[in-house]
Amino acid sequence: MIQKRTKLVFAALFLGIAASMFCISLIWTWERKSAFTPRIWTDQPTTSVPIYPLDPINESSEPISSLNAVYVEINGRAGLFLVDTGASDTVISSRFARTLQIPDQEIQTLAVEGNIQTGTVRAFKAKSFLVGDVLYSDFMVIVLELEHIQSWTHTDLDGILGGNVLNALPYRLDFPRNTLTISEQIRVPPEQAISIQLLSNHIHINCIANGYPVTFMLDTGASSTLLDENQVRYLFPELPPKVELVPGKVIDINQETLTERKKLILPNLRIGPITETEWPVTLQDINLLGQDFTGRFILVVDPERLKIGFLLPE
Repeated sequence: MIQKRTKLVFAALFLGIAASMFCISLIWTWERKSAFTPRIWTDQPTTSVPIYPLDPINESSEPISSLNAVYVEINGRAGLFLVDTGASDTVISSRFARTLQIPDQEIQTLAVEGNIQTGTVRAFKAKSFLVGDVLYSDFMVIVLELEHIQSWTHTDLDGILGGNVLNALPYRLDFPRNTLTISEQIRVPPEQAISIQLLSNHIHINCIANGYPVTFMLDTGASSTLLDENQVRYLFPELPPKVELVPGKVIDINQETLTERKKLILPNLRIGPITETEWPVTLQDINLLGQDFTGRFILVVDPERLKIGFLLPE
C-alpha cells in the first residue's frame, strides 16, 4: 500500500499489540500533496525543545512504552503532540481544532481511501506552526477524532506531529535526555550513517533479519516492532519459528478492537552497525521498527542526505 505513488499514507497502519495508532491512505494529485508541505522560517541555526515520555502502561491488552510527545504552537495556541515518524502528515484532534476557531470556509473536505472503508476527512491550512524557534507555515493539517487515541494513551493529546514537519529539516531525537533538536547543521556521523529511503514522508531502512534483507519503516509512534506475517516463511525457510499468541488492541482511524496477536523471536536483527539477538516482534501486515528498538538511542535524521544514525548516549 505504501509503495503506491497515488496514495499518501499518513499514519502507521495498526497499533496491534504496541504500534502506531491508525492508518489511512489519501488519494492525492501533486497539487494536494504539495499543500501538505510546510514553508519554513527560521533565523536560528539550532532549536531544542523538551519531549515528554508518555506514562508506560503494562496492561497485557494495551502495553505502551517509550512513546513521546512535544508541545507545539499552532495558530498561536499551544498543544501537546505525539512525536510520530509513522504518520506522514500532521494531525490535530477535532476538539483542539474547535479551540482554534477556524472559519468554516477555511476547512476543506478531502476524499480518502482507508484500511476500513472509503470516506472523507477534514483539513485546514495552518497559518503558523511553531516548534521551538522554527516556524512552519502555509500547509494543510488534518482534523480527526482522536478520543480513542487519547483513551489508549491515557494522555490528553492534542495532535500528532507527522513526517511532513519532522522531515522538513534535519533533527535529533535524544530519547535518553528527552530532547528534540532541529537544525540545518545536523549531520549523521559518517561511521554511524545508515542510508534510508523517504517515501510519502515515511523513513524506510534496509535491515538484515535472521540473515535475510528486509526493509522496516521507522515508527516512533509504535511501542514495539512489527513484522509482516507474509515474510515469516521468507525469513525462516527451513524451520518455522515458535509463535506465541498474545492479547493486543488494534486501533485504527474509526475504532479499537481487542484481539490476539502472534509474536515470535528473531534470532538476530542487524541495522547498520547495530546487531540485536533474540529480538521479539509482533506479526502484522507491515514491517515497523518501533520504540522498543529506537528509544534506547539518540536518533539523528538527515532527510536531505537520506541518512539516519542510531547513536548511543555518552
